[in-house]
Order: sequence, then structure tokens, then C-alpha cells
Amino acid sequence: MHAPRRLAPLALVGLSLALVACGGGSEPKAAAEEPAAGETTAPKAKAKAEPSAALEKRVRKLEARVSALEEAHAAMAEPAPEHAAAPAASEPAKAAAHDDGPHWTYDGAAGPAAWDDLDPTFATCGTGRAQSPIDLGAGIGGEATPLAFRWTSGPATLRNTGHSVQVDLAAGGELVLGDAAYPLVQFHAHTPSEHTWRGERYPLELHFVHKDAKGRLAVVGVLVEEGPAANGALAALVGDLPHADAPDRALAAFDPRALLPTALVRTAYQYAGSLTTPPCTEGVRWNVLNGTVTMSAEQIAAFADALPEPENARPVQRLGGREVAVAVAG
Repeated sequence: MHAPRRLAPLALVGLSLALVACGGGSEPKAAAEEPAAGETTAPKAKAKAEPSAALEKRVRKLEARVSALEEAHAAMAEPAPEHAAAPAASEPAKAAAHDDGPHWTYDGAAGPAAWDDLDPTFATCGTGRAQSPIDLGAGIGGEATPLAFRWTSGPATLRNTGHSVQVDLAAGGELVLGDAAYPLVQFHAHTPSEHTWRGERYPLELHFVHKDAKGRLAVVGVLVEEGPAANGALAALVGDLPHADAPDRALAAFDPRALLPTALVRTAYQYAGSLTTPPCTEGVRWNVLNGTVTMSAEQIAAFADALPEPENARPVQRLGGREVAVAVAG
């Protein structure tokens, strides 16, 4: 069997750019926004002299496709290693995993701007209208749902997904939102934070992922600030964080309650959003706590050092017509 031929990247890029210049290819996914009151549109001459944002986006996507094709052809040309079975994931990981599938990254040709073109199942990353993360300082209003934490201590598994350091919880308790209960299945870290407050990011953000029997998701976000001392609840984890391709590490017990802010009255910013990684599935009930926990600079750096990329935070997405409610968290 002959090895598949690799496409010439420069030729394909040239052909793609020619198609864009001639109006070929699909139309942009989102129409240009109407100018606000009091604003004027740019002169036509300037529009001709400078590429539009839509054109630049289409060029970036075409370049991402070329890169993806190159990687796919290279992978097909190399024989697969014999008996290379992947290790089985734990049940909590299977329940809420979103780190498998086509290759994607946080930067470069397979970064967030190209996620929707990497695979048909990632289309929502570009077409979705309720995407996460968001800036929490706008859109305050709407009806809130009280939430209560019924988390428990239990055995856990520490692993590196290649995109984040994650702790799978076999019996982590549940989050109660109104009259609905969502079992806690895992939490993972993003550095810097994905959610922002009036444009400002925190050094790190923890996402506690809950999933009910019907597959519905609810996520609690906890923002992390740098403090003078190490976080004792994370000492056992940070001391030996697994790097990519490292084996999973079993923990006899871990108590997620130790990572909740200790304010006497906790509140949470609630909104309808999505997963912040491909496939960017929408319908996620987000609850970002208004309060922080602290970690030492060394602990924050340890999470970043365990990842193949320096940052693993998706850019902030448009709020659109969504509202952000403020709920009491018990």
C-alpha cells in the first residue's frame, strides 16, 4: 500500500487565498454589526485598501485547514505502533471528558480562532450564541437560582489531559440548583482565569464540573488570587503534578469543599453558557463564585508548568443578549 501523498502547503494556501479574493468559499458565519448611533461607517476607499476582519478570519481559517491537512497526511504516512492501546479512563472522566477527539490547542493554527473548522463536531465553537467564558462585569440582571453545595470527601484520581490538570472524583457529592441535583465528577484548572471581571483576569481559575443522569451540565467556577502562603488543600496535589503523558495518580481521599471561598455569605454569578473547550457544547449552567481562594506563586506556576502550552484559557466570548444573575450560594 502506497503512502498517501502530502499536499503542498504553499500551493494550497495560494489557491485558498485566490479563492477568497475571488469570493469563493463559504460566507462569513456572522454578519457585520450595524454602526452604533452617532457613528459613521469607514470610507469605501479605506475598506478597499485594508482587508476586512471577515476576510482576515477566513484567511486564518484556510491556513488552519492547511495545517490540519498536513498533520493528518503525516499521521497516515506513519505506521501505527503495534499493541498501542490507550489506557482506560476512569468513570468520572468518561462522564464529563471533553479533552478527546481531534487535535486542538490554545495557540497557533489549531487555536481558538480555528476550533470550529478543525472538525464538524466543533462547529458550535464558531456558530454558538451562548459561549463561555464571558466578562462578569456586564449584563447583571435576570432571575437567579439558589445553589447549595453538598460536596463530600472521597477517593480521587489526578491526571493530565494534555490541556489541563484534572482531578476525577468518584464520590464528590453534588451541587443543588433549585430543585435539580448535579453530581460532581471532576475539577480542573485554567491559567490564567477564563472568566474576567471588567476585563481583568485572575492568575488561575478552577472549574468544578457536575453532570446529572440526563447528561446536563452545571459548572462552578472559583477564581484564584496569589497569596503569601501555599494553599494547604492543594499541597498534596501540587507537590507532584503529572505532566502530559504521565500516568494517573490515585488519591486516597480529597475534599473539594476545602477549595470553596470562606466568605460568610457566598454569592455566584449565574448565566447560560457552554464548555470552554471543544466541542464548546452549549446548555451549561454556569455559576462563578463571587469570592476567591488563594495559592502561592509557586503553586500557580506549578499548574502552568505541567502543561505543554504556557496558557490554557479561551478568550472571552460575546455576552449577546444574555443576562448574568446574582444568586445566593449556600
